[in-house]
Amino acid sequence: MASAGKPTAEQATKTIEAWLEAVEPSSEDVPKLDGALALTGATLFSFVADDSGDGCKATSSTTPVARVVALACVRKYLRGTESLVAWPKKYPKLNAGPLRTHKKRIAALAKTATLLYQHDQCAGQGGDTIIAVVMEKKDDVETPKVAAVFVQDVFCGE
Repeated sequence: MASAGKPTAEQATKTIEAWLEAVEPSSEDVPKLDGALALTGATLFSFVADDSGDGCKATSSTTPVARVVALACVRKYLRGTESLVAWPKKYPKLNAGPLRTHKKRIAALAKTATLLYQHDQCAGQGGDTIIAVVMEKKDDVETPKVAAVFVQDVFCGE
């Protein structure tokens, strides 16, 4: 799939809302990720870290099977993403936590994708979620797709 221009903030927001709903764990024993996969780009970069050492290692998934594996891991850690906002032109400093090792990747994504993020202020436990949406072109039709997701959960003291 060819890459097209950046989606608008509205397109990115609608795509992320639908993607988050599709990724949300269901009550089924083996929740399906078909809906999320349809809203995910041809390549999905994902990274999830928390202070316990758990998470999802940084990976670029390029096959449907690999993307489903990445989505299954990411879904365990996504929480409280109802207040995602547009990524500011001067991106926030990621001084704390494991996301700081991905600052260059996030800055590069900001040039080609529309990013939304949420920062949970540290009050004992804090976190950041960043989701990137790109426009993918197939058969002359451009469609917004989730291309990257970063999540960190950080213990900051009491």
